[in-house]
Amino acid sequence: MNENKIERVTKATAKNYALDGYRLLDYEFNENSQLAVYQMRHDNGNELRIIGDLITKKINIFLNKKLNKTINL
Repeated sequence: MNENKIERVTKATAKNYALDGYRLLDYEFNENSQLAVYQMRHDNGNELRIIGDLITKKINIFLNKKLNKTINL
């Protein structure tokens, strides 16, 4: 049940950034590490990496390769 919540919140976060003008470059879900990774880029050159970790129940958002925000679930 928690896995679904983390996946939904990670996807919703990516969708919100898409509304701000970010384009999805790549999506990957790794079964072994239980990570959902969204890579996005804005026309102004900013790059986002949204990582939903199903094991630690956290979503880390990296802006231009620096940790920008952490969402604990």
